[in-house]
Amino acid sequence: MRSSLAASAIRTYDGLARTSPRDSQQLVDSLLRQLAPAVKAGIAAAIVLAALALAPAPAFARHLDCGDRVTSDVRLDSDLLNCPGNGLTVGADGITIDLGGHVVDGSGRGFGILNGQWGDGHRDVAIRNGTVRGFRVGVRSGARGTRVSGLTVTRNAAGGIALRSRDCRVDRNVVTNNAYGHGIFVGGVSNCRIVGNRVAGQLGAGIEVSRSRGHVIERNRVWDNRQAGILLAGTAGVRVARNTVYENAGPGLWLFDGTAGTVVLANTVAANESGIVVTLGGGTNRIANNSVSGSRKSGIRLVETGAGNAVTGNVVVLSAMDGIAVRESPGALVERNAAHDNGDDGIDVEDGDVGLFANVTAGNGDLGIETPADGHPNYS
Repeated sequence: MRSSLAASAIRTYDGLARTSPRDSQQLVDSLLRQLAPAVKAGIAAAIVLAALALAPAPAFARHLDCGDRVTSDVRLDSDLLNCPGNGLTVGADGITIDLGGHVVDGSGRGFGILNGQWGDGHRDVAIRNGTVRGFRVGVRSGARGTRVSGLTVTRNAAGGIALRSRDCRVDRNVVTNNAYGHGIFVGGVSNCRIVGNRVAGQLGAGIEVSRSRGHVIERNRVWDNRQAGILLAGTAGVRVARNTVYENAGPGLWLFDGTAGTVVLANTVAANESGIVVTLGGGTNRIANNSVSGSRKSGIRLVETGAGNAVTGNVVVLSAMDGIAVRESPGALVERNAAHDNGDDGIDVEDGDVGLFANVTAGNGDLGIETPADGHPNYS
């Protein structure tokens, strides 16, 4: 390619000496057309080289020991077994700890991976790709921007993943059998995403979000936990959507202790103690388009809540007690729900100021819709 371009240049030079200005311009244009691909290729190569020069160096596998403080990107080259205290401690902002598919294993004390606890950790840290087991808590972080992904966190004594980390992300983890704590806990922060996790077998809740706001809890599978599947305590502005929550000893989804402004949307909730519960304060929550079945108590319960909660477009079937029960929930709206084949009433409302519109009930053990004698007249 180079020799042919050089030959073209020589021929063009010879031609320029013997031609008119117009013909000379045509020869120059011809040479530029031949040079263009090479020039473009050279520019592209320069861009690639510059990008490689600016890119961070890859994390090469290296050996670490139990208790090491990690200050740069790392990928483990082997398991860490029987750690007597902490497994690994984060020591710098912006690093990635890639377990490389290996196990970090403890003897029941300390934290598997520790990045501070109360806002004193390092920011923008990623922890991924391996197993953390046998510690007091598997992963704990108190710093902004923590991401925990692709881990198996199991058999820790007091919880799986515990974050007080604003703008955190917890995704694609398997969190099981973490004894007395919760599977995934996020508290006192805002704007975290808990997405695509599998959470089972905790003595606490599967997922708990506490005293915080603005989170997204989406597309998780949560089952067989001793307390609630997903518990929101004192939160605001949380979105809980498209989760599958089943066979938990407590409520499937529990909005508790003043939780407000939350959207509970399009979840599948089956065979829990109760399906979806809002209780002890909290208003303007919207519970919409969920499928709730096989609850051992009521399917959807609003009890002693704040004002303005809405229960709309849900399908509630096969509850042992009422399909939908509303008590001491001022100004609630119950609209366009289907409640059938429940053990007691399809919809049981004890308050006179609840709006009931366009609900459909059939095959329930007692009444389709039960209201007080002076209840709201506008329902169908």
